[in-house]
Amino acid sequence: MTQARHKTALDPRQILAAITLAHCGYRPGERTRSGAVAAAARAAGVHRDTVLRWSKLGEFIDEVHHQRGKLISNLVGALKTAATAGNPAAAIFLLQSLEPSVFDPRMRLERLRHKHTKAVMRLKAKLTDGLDDDDVEYRVVYEESGETPPPDERRH
Repeated sequence: MTQARHKTALDPRQILAAITLAHCGYRPGERTRSGAVAAAARAAGVHRDTVLRWSKLGEFIDEVHHQRGKLISNLVGALKTAATAGNPAAAIFLLQSLEPSVFDPRMRLERLRHKHTKAVMRLKAKLTDGLDDDDVEYRVVYEESGETPPPDERRH
């Protein structure tokens, strides 16, 4: 699969700065303290202020986005290669990234919490229909324990 060549009017120093910014996790428009701007300036052989000035140009911002997309695409490709070569950590990470609702334990836990909360709300609504607070607490305790209250202790 051959990629179409990306055309730009930027000079090679600007492209190098854009590549460095993308690799440092820089996102145009967001404040950063990662040292990305300083690293890009060093890589391009220019002053930090020059990179900051470039970062206000639409074409330069587009190039940073383009380079970031290429980097992500390359990393996903490398991750797929590692996963299919039998690297279980890569496979797990890829699955969690591609289908977090199924494979990410944090997402699954959150989904279970949500289901539990809904079930508790339904149960409380069912148990509280026409009862005062003492009766509700009594019924909830027995319902949650899974036991049936003895006949002489049942409340009507």
